[in-house]
Amino acid sequence: MYNSKTLSKSEIGKLVSIQGWVQNIRKIKRKIFVIIRDYHGIFQVVINENSITQKFSKESVVKVQGTLTLRINPNYKIHNGDLEIVVKNLETISFSKQIPFEISNEINVNEDLRLKFRYLDLRRQNMRENLTFRYEIFHTIRCFLYENNFIEIETPILSKSTPEGARSFLVPTRKKGKFFALPQSPQIYKQLLMVSGFEKYFQFARVFRDEDLRKDRQFEFTQLDLEFGFANFKQISEQIENLIKTVWAKIFPNLTLNFPKMDYSDAIRLYGTEKPDLRFENKLFDLDFLNNSDKLFQGKTRGIFLEKILITKAEYRIFVEKIQQNKTKRLLYLHITDSKIIYSSFKLDEKLLIQSKIENWLFENNYQNGTLFLVADEYKNASQALGALRNLLANKYKLVNENEFKFLWIINWPLFELNSEKNLTPAHHPFTAPTSESQHFLDKEPIKTQAQAYDLVLNGFELGSGSIRIHNSELQNKIFRILGLTQEEINHEFGALLRAFNFGVPPHGGFAFGLDRLIMILRKTESIRDVIAFPINSKGLDLLLDSPAEIKKETLAEFELETVIAK
Repeated sequence: MYNSKTLSKSEIGKLVSIQGWVQNIRKIKRKIFVIIRDYHGIFQVVINENSITQKFSKESVVKVQGTLTLRINPNYKIHNGDLEIVVKNLETISFSKQIPFEISNEINVNEDLRLKFRYLDLRRQNMRENLTFRYEIFHTIRCFLYENNFIEIETPILSKSTPEGARSFLVPTRKKGKFFALPQSPQIYKQLLMVSGFEKYFQFARVFRDEDLRKDRQFEFTQLDLEFGFANFKQISEQIENLIKTVWAKIFPNLTLNFPKMDYSDAIRLYGTEKPDLRFENKLFDLDFLNNSDKLFQGKTRGIFLEKILITKAEYRIFVEKIQQNKTKRLLYLHITDSKIIYSSFKLDEKLLIQSKIENWLFENNYQNGTLFLVADEYKNASQALGALRNLLANKYKLVNENEFKFLWIINWPLFELNSEKNLTPAHHPFTAPTSESQHFLDKEPIKTQAQAYDLVLNGFELGSGSIRIHNSELQNKIFRILGLTQEEINHEFGALLRAFNFGVPPHGGFAFGLDRLIMILRKTESIRDVIAFPINSKGLDLLLDSPAEIKKETLAEFELETVIAK
């Protein structure tokens, strides 16, 4: 038995067999030209119309036997495109009904339909290549880590629910009132492995977070977890950079990669986000001379300049919607020509000299032609809104070089941040160590404490994050108390970790990659759903298996659970 790859001119004139799926059927006069797709590619066979009795259709599985010959009209774009089989026998192994969409890279169908028939979608060449590429990258990573003395250790999927930032998925048990949780991250387990005396651990971890879905986020995803004993940020970052260089060299052998570092505060100030895309400029700036000068400029006035483009009112409405999704209500804009205002979306009050002040500022900062956007709000809100607008402008006006890879370490994070209720929450996670220089703030001004945390950003995506961990039980307990946990809650949620800290803990730190996101970036797909074999859709539904689904009352009763069924 041959396949589309192993057939060659040396078999011309011989009787050969091939099997696979029928990709296409064309009838020309009394001949039927069939393209057969197998695991290795495609191949053309020719059938005399009256010589075959078995029925077949597109996507039927067939086995053909015939004489290998040269094609009269070769197709040199495909492997063995100058060969074909003149069929003597055809066996239909499995007949296919009419397919819901064409098996082609250039299909234009609703994604939900593709996900409902995912097994058909995965037959498309680009989808097969995505998953093959994913495997090859995973293999490259695993080989690198093996060569650098990491040990692969699996941690449990059924774990304990602990407050780590996102909502957990709970798993009921037959012990009344007792639940497992699916891991948001194997954080406690990998720290316990450091206590156990393993120097370097890694795992391709399946993790689960009940978060709002985006094109780069699923409920369930694959994370590369790494943990290092007796290591600091410099040692960890060097190892991570070497791993990335190894992966990139497999795809882009002559590409030089750089890994600059930026403080978290500078990232917010210049780009409005902790994951800035450095493939284009358009930095944010402050216009402090406008602060509180008018009812439109209450708070901190921040801006961004779009060079050489004067936006339309229709485009403005799109931009307003974006900033309103990001904590700010009002967006102002002005058209600028030769550093002069030729149009503004708001009334300029000459008594306040706003126009002349803005024009002087434009001239001094060499902003000559384009659109100036302004937002006035609390510093954090104005920054976030303009950061989101910056990314939208880059996509809409093609400001990004798609062939660039811009890495960036974000360092010097705050240890805490305030949530919507003005309560302290971890900026990273509650196991992150504070810097020694700022640890004294914990007692009276914890919001000023800096963290030994670090994120690696690539082209505007958070590729991974990590931190140096707390390895002292008293300090760890103190952090939990600052976060508002009672001692009873601390002992219940984190007792195992704190007990382990009584028996000699090495300083340690770690890092975690979102591997689905990494593959999405490298394959330049629109969504991580295109690089996962069986993803859920944007609404959190598995259309293939029709889940989540209702559970029989008998099963719920076995777990002593009750459910409310809407009438």
